[in-house]
Amino acid sequence: MPAAYPLIPDRFPRLQAGVFVLREVELNDAPAWFAWAADPEVVLPTSADLMTGESAARQTIRHIRAAFRNKTMVRWAIAPPSGGPAIGTIGLFAFEWKDRRAEVGYVLDRASWGKGAMGASLAAVVSYAFETLDLHRLEATVLAGNERSVKVLEGAGFEREGLLRGYKKVRGEFRDFWMYSLLAPRGA
Repeated sequence: MPAAYPLIPDRFPRLQAGVFVLREVELNDAPAWFAWAADPEVVLPTSADLMTGESAARQTIRHIRAAFRNKTMVRWAIAPPSGGPAIGTIGLFAFEWKDRRAEVGYVLDRASWGKGAMGASLAAVVSYAFETLDLHRLEATVLAGNERSVKVLEGAGFEREGLLRGYKKVRGEFRDFWMYSLLAPRGA
């Protein structure tokens, strides 16, 4: 079981990400979650498996909400300016208290690609991670070949550190991942 990160608040943090709102993931986001998690164009460039039913989305959402209560993960729903169901998620996980480090991960439905949602969301989460959670380092692993994710990370100032060969088993095959990181501004 992952260790709790004590600076994660008891009340879920709501963030503004440009025109997008980062809010707690809710069970009524399950249909939208299932739609993007079952889309091969969204999922295959990542380490995730294609989702096979809306019940799996509900189970994932319950897990994420419990992990927040246990202070082991903060995963936001990315909501459009008009409100409504999530168009994606972004979160912090794999916290290491001693080293003040966490990993960031995200996903966005295909219809929202190229509209600034992920860049704005990542900027908001990075600020929150460094300023509120007092993290020193953020990490992101990217499946080799996922150039969309590389572009998002590099646009946010993350630096490529190296190739992690055979790092994760993805849909039955060991795959290579790029390691990216971003350090807190000096003095943090």
